[in-house]
Amino acid sequence: MTTESTQKQRKGHDSIFGIIGIIVIALIIGGTFLGTFLPIYLYITEEFEGYNGDYPELYTVAMESLPDVRGYISFEHFHQPVLVLLAEDGYGRKMFCYTEERDSGSEDKYHRGGVNIVICQYADDTYAYYYADCNYISSALCVGNEVVFPSGQQYPSVITKPLNDFTEEQIEDLKNANDWGKELDLRKCVKAEISRKKQ
Repeated sequence: MTTESTQKQRKGHDSIFGIIGIIVIALIIGGTFLGTFLPIYLYITEEFEGYNGDYPELYTVAMESLPDVRGYISFEHFHQPVLVLLAEDGYGRKMFCYTEERDSGSEDKYHRGGVNIVICQYADDTYAYYYADCNYISSALCVGNEVVFPSGQQYPSVITKPLNDFTEEQIEDLKNANDWGKELDLRKCVKAEISRKKQ
């Protein structure tokens, strides 16, 4: 009788250890699956929250003017684009640098739009005004110029050389095409509603 009860106890312990073993294996497989695929899922389903910098009017002009831009830097996650105010004339025009590049010479799918110098003619609380087709110049990110984008959408990205490899003559030609230093003539402008996301 003792042997029978001992055998029953062993079978009971064996079945409990078997169940615990199955649970442990399931947790290991589940943890591995989550650790591998959850970040991928979150990246795929993540959405860019929008430009959070100080110049939504300039961001809007960049989105409306520049070809092949999305409004953010994409590398594993979304990052803020680079937007640096470079100069302002006596009438309120603003010249700025905008880029979504992440490194020089990049030939992959993240290579977007180059480094751009852009001019905004004027902005009020609702609209940004700019000259169509002549308000920017573009160039590939030059060697030695770096874009630094901290992890997370809430932090601004920066560029080491906002003027990239543009010459003084190119900058002056851009200014002249945009009536830099002259009185504003909003009749010559296109206007766009200010937004923190590309429409």
